[in-house]
Amino acid sequence: LESGTHVPEHTGPDPVTRYHLGVIVPGAPGDARLRVGDTVHAWAEGESLVFSDTTPHEAWNDGADDRVVLVIDV
Repeated sequence: LESGTHVPEHTGPDPVTRYHLGVIVPGAPGDARLRVGDTVHAWAEGESLVFSDTTPHEAWNDGADDRVVLVIDV
């Protein structure tokens, strides 16, 4: 996710379980974050998150550098 980017709230077209792993997470804690439902998760390198893509979610990267997350759909 490029620096300064906000991905607006959305849901996926298919009911999949999505796995995210923070690979490169620049900036201060909370600069790169993902909201799933009512919960906001701050990205950290080496930390992961699993959620249903049917749950409304959105993402931000307020850091100065790009964020890289490995995404696996099951």
